[in-house]
Formats: sequence, C-alpha cells, structure tokens
Amino acid sequence: MDLHWGTFPLSRDINGARQSAVNALRGAGLDVWAADDTEYFVTGGNDAVVVTITLTPVSAEVWTAVVAGSSDGTAERMRNLVRDLVQGNAPAPMPHL
Repeated sequence: MDLHWGTFPLSRDINGARQSAVNALRGAGLDVWAADDTEYFVTGGNDAVVVTITLTPVSAEVWTAVVAGSSDGTAERMRNLVRDLVQGNAPAPMPHL
C-alpha cells in the first residue's frame, strides 16, 4: 500500500471548500463516494486509488488535507493532482492514471 498526504489552508467557507473537493475528485476522473453536507470530508476513487479530503474550518479558512492511497503507485500522482484542483490551480499534464 502506498499512502501520500498533504495539508494546506483554503480561503473559503466550508461549503465552498466542500464543493471544491467534490469538483477536484470529479476533475481527476474519480467517482465521488461520500460528500454529505453534514460531514467534514469528501471521499472518492476508482479501482486503483482512494482519495479522502478532510475539511476543518478554522477562523476564516478551511484547513484541508488530501490523503491518497493505492496499491499500484498512483497515490502520489493522484494526491498532487487532486490537491492542485482543490486549490484551483491548473495541474500539469499527466499520463493516463
């Protein structure tokens, strides 16, 4: 099992951060499995990788963690891609995962 994670603050409210997380998973070509409005995490993936994004409101920001796990080495690349998409950055071109 390969596991990669990274944390960063988002200057959004919790609803905006949650929507950014859902959009990031979809933008990375992943299925969204859990994105309930009452939870502070969004989870998704496919047969190769699972990605969980946790969202913790702190003052005017939302502290965010992107955690990806895989058994075939795609976790680091997917974590980087989803993190960039959550932050609103255009990701670098990547090979098909």
